[in-house]
Amino acid sequence: MFTIIIAVYNGASTIKQTIDDLIHHFYVPWLPIEIIVVDDGSTDDTAHILSNYQNHKHVKLLHQANQGVSAARNLGLQHVNPSSEYIIFVDDSDRLSPHFLQQSIQFFSEHEAVNIAVAPIVIEEQGRQRPSMLNHKFDQREDVIDITSQLRAVQFHIGGVVFRRCIFDKGYRFDTALSYWEDALLINQVFIEEGQYGLIRNAFYYYDRNNPQSLSRECWTSADRYIKHIENNYFELIEQSEKYHGCVLPYVQYLIALHYLEYLLEHNQSKLNKHCVTEDPQFIEISEILFRFISVSIIQQLNCPNRYKAFLYELKSLPFPHQTHYQCIQLLIQYIKLKQRQICFSFSDESYGLPVDAKVLITSKTRPSTAQLCRTKCVSMCGVEIEDFSLNLYTAKLSWMQIMFGFEAEIHHEAAHQVITVKSPSVLARGIRRVTKKFKGVNA
Repeated sequence: MFTIIIAVYNGASTIKQTIDDLIHHFYVPWLPIEIIVVDDGSTDDTAHILSNYQNHKHVKLLHQANQGVSAARNLGLQHVNPSSEYIIFVDDSDRLSPHFLQQSIQFFSEHEAVNIAVAPIVIEEQGRQRPSMLNHKFDQREDVIDITSQLRAVQFHIGGVVFRRCIFDKGYRFDTALSYWEDALLINQVFIEEGQYGLIRNAFYYYDRNNPQSLSRECWTSADRYIKHIENNYFELIEQSEKYHGCVLPYVQYLIALHYLEYLLEHNQSKLNKHCVTEDPQFIEISEILFRFISVSIIQQLNCPNRYKAFLYELKSLPFPHQTHYQCIQLLIQYIKLKQRQICFSFSDESYGLPVDAKVLITSKTRPSTAQLCRTKCVSMCGVEIEDFSLNLYTAKLSWMQIMFGFEAEIHHEAAHQVITVKSPSVLARGIRRVTKKFKGVNA
């Protein structure tokens, strides 16, 4: 038997479609299912809509006073049929792809030693679909992730995660004291103990990002999203890793560092300011303690701009190795005005650390010309203003020879008595490659 647990709060607009979709796609004689719906004290018409299923043989209805998603899911776990072998949690506005359960059962029948597995997530928002950024783990050939060696295969969302019942027989439950990340914490606690998890291919979990009332939607409006999150979630995973593996696994380090980046992203700074996080020295203090457990090699593997990595280095009281990145600087053309022979360009992320007022020259056989700085941008990170040379925009006028055959730009770092030469290939060749690429895409 397969158990599907749905925690719902004020989901009157979506819950009927969610339940009907599950019944329609997964009603097959050889695959008994039960759908446990827990109404977490809804104040809209959710209870009335659910009453239409009170006599349905595959649906079990439970009601509780509003206690939050963790308590609702835990109540659902208490009522799982003793004969059920597999458990999955579905949010009140989400859905599963057809044959999801069948694909899950097939995976577990082929991998008897695996007790937890995940399917790819498809995010649905404003009429569009896009894959989750964490789906890259499905690019590998192996069907089982070994977290002791595959540090980037992280998982945050409980959507699409299928558990063997034995996981919850061990006593695992959602922490009702948490109002954020409770699902990611439980999933990764299980991963750490198990040391592995499976990949269910040819099945998808469709995550609805249009529903602001969804119980598990990430919430930045609660104070629990900040210092308490670090204390209750990040440090809990560190302790769990040390308990089962005697160290903080690179997987755990990478997961924490990757998720911590959310605090640094530019579009989240207003949320931190609203809760006075940037004015609370305790937030930085606990962050510094946290990053004692995160190695420099993990920080370097993060796929993010160097200004973020430099901030994390600073939390470790270490200087960021700017110079080692300068040799990889590339010139990035933003746009070209051929009639005026003018280009607008910037430099790649590796240029972070150079003074924002460093002079940029376009070299030539006759005499160099100075590129005009037309934009600088300062970003805020946890209350700290950060200057980043890679955010500068420059304009320059080129000769036809430079457009045809390429040119060189020099960045003059006067304080360090350093000149960095960056080669740019032919602007014309770049344009031809772009047109060719688009043409191939249209005719593919």
